[in-house]
Amino acid sequence: MTESITSQPPLLEVEGLTLEYGSGRRWTRVVEDVSFTLNAGQTLALVGESGSGKTVSATAVLGLAGRKGGRIAEGSIKLRGRELVGLPERELRRIRGSEVAMIFQNPLRSLNPAFTAGEQVAEVARVHLDLGRKAAWDRAIEMLDAVGIPDPERRARDYPHQFSGGMAQRLAIAAALCSNPSVLIADEPTTALDVTVQALVLQLLRKVQSDTDLAVLFISHDLGVVADVADRVVVMYSGEVVEQGPIEDLFTTPSHPYTAGLLGSIPALGRGEPLRAIPGTIPPPGTLQGTCRFAERCEHKVAGCQQAHPPLAVTADSRAVRCLRAADLVLEGITR
Repeated sequence: MTESITSQPPLLEVEGLTLEYGSGRRWTRVVEDVSFTLNAGQTLALVGESGSGKTVSATAVLGLAGRKGGRIAEGSIKLRGRELVGLPERELRRIRGSEVAMIFQNPLRSLNPAFTAGEQVAEVARVHLDLGRKAAWDRAIEMLDAVGIPDPERRARDYPHQFSGGMAQRLAIAAALCSNPSVLIADEPTTALDVTVQALVLQLLRKVQSDTDLAVLFISHDLGVVADVADRVVVMYSGEVVEQGPIEDLFTTPSHPYTAGLLGSIPALGRGEPLRAIPGTIPPPGTLQGTCRFAERCEHKVAGCQQAHPPLAVTADSRAVRCLRAADLVLEGITR
């Protein structure tokens, strides 16, 4: 990370975010006390297994928690110092797409099959850039070209089902970036793609970021992919942050057993040993209160781990870890 990035005030600040989802009259906490900052030109990765709370934490930034029966119970979300929690829906709608945009895991599910590629990108330009129909269409062609879709004038008239997986993802990126947002949330943008197309999509995101100083919140379960894009990593487990720090430090010297387990699951040519699996599954939301949530799956646990909930302790090297044994454990990392 460059000095120019670290010296800037945070573009996005999430502090103590706690999310609850309702069932009947009961509210269950699915995310608790999540905090992170994101600077202009920086990529911050939220990493963890499915069910760890990555996506719901990120979509809360867009004010979407309430649309699926959730609510922000505690915490603050600030964009350029402006508090987003509690803003009227009209204001949040203006921010979505114009200042904060999102690309989703499955592009064909996020694109409307009834409208052409050009119409969908042009709609973003009309709504958020206040362009007329002709200017918006020209902007759509420009964006399709910018993300590397060949023959953009012709492909703009094609429908989403006529695009391959990689090209559909490029189309989704074009729509997300059409209004020049400051923050891009990328939710597992390469999961359904083969490794060659995956590399091309990541290369595209890096190019856009270098050209525009875009801040990217990158959501993934795959630390191998994260290694190619991130400056800092926030590791989440069972709805809370268990470790965070610079990408190089976290890869070489993980402090939490869960992080070490995720690193051990990365396939690598020439490693000469089988992949290590983490036994068990993530506990259901709202369970294991007052204890370490990872303890039942942890090979390093001691009796105290199942009797107390460890705090997220900030260390002297710009890192933080939630583990009672962090000071005496020496965990195996990998070299990128």
